[in-house]
Amino acid sequence: MKKIFWLVYLLLINISFASTHHVTIGAANIEDTQIQGGAYVDDNFGSCTTLFATLQDRPLIRVTGVATALGADATITACCCSLYCTANGEDGFYSVYRVFKPWGEGIKCEDDVDDNSATWADWACDAMEWGSAGCSRGNDNGSDNNTDGGGYDRTATAMDVVEVSEADTWYVFDISVALAQAWYDSTANEEGVILIGGAAAQNDFASTENATESLRPRFSFTFTTPDENNNEWVNGKWNIKQWGTDRWSQ
Repeated sequence: MKKIFWLVYLLLINISFASTHHVTIGAANIEDTQIQGGAYVDDNFGSCTTLFATLQDRPLIRVTGVATALGADATITACCCSLYCTANGEDGFYSVYRVFKPWGEGIKCEDDVDDNSATWADWACDAMEWGSAGCSRGNDNGSDNNTDGGGYDRTATAMDVVEVSEADTWYVFDISVALAQAWYDSTANEEGVILIGGAAAQNDFASTENATESLRPRFSFTFTTPDENNNEWVNGKWNIKQWGTDRWSQ
């Protein structure tokens, strides 16, 4: 009976388990700007300290270097983008969509465009237009593209909808796990997301240029990695290495 017990035990300790990890990527690997309609359709806001967010003021945000930050063999189980509201002008709902075009952050603030900067009219300076101004041409079957004035700009269905109703507060926008995994696997370009407010929404969020580093945008990932079972017989005991923690059997 003892032999059977130990055979079952030794079999179980060699089963592979997965470790769960959490990584937050900060502003050093995040780019953001906003595109603004009305009188500012040709202006870039890439270096502004604030992301204005209304129906006609639309923040663009992306995270880069996901695979490097997470390391090898990651299976993502959750992803979110966190933004800090610095001013609450009017309560409202914001929808977050995947972006397909390779927009440029730019280095201006309420000023004429520079090379490759995103505006309401164009995703890259004065040369490359959105399919529909304001990154408005949506289709859930779209894909990454750099088409001038054509192709889809973003998905039509929001990944998340969040109500913003208070200043000096963090707001968390869930990102599709499939999209986050595609960023990691390089099966989708890291073109990020766009935030579009409802008709009443008027709020400000801290950008990557905000003077207070702790308030800048961040992307958080929860993921698993397979554990290596390097179990060893040491000094009459099994050294069981699972879940990232050494445990000793008697």
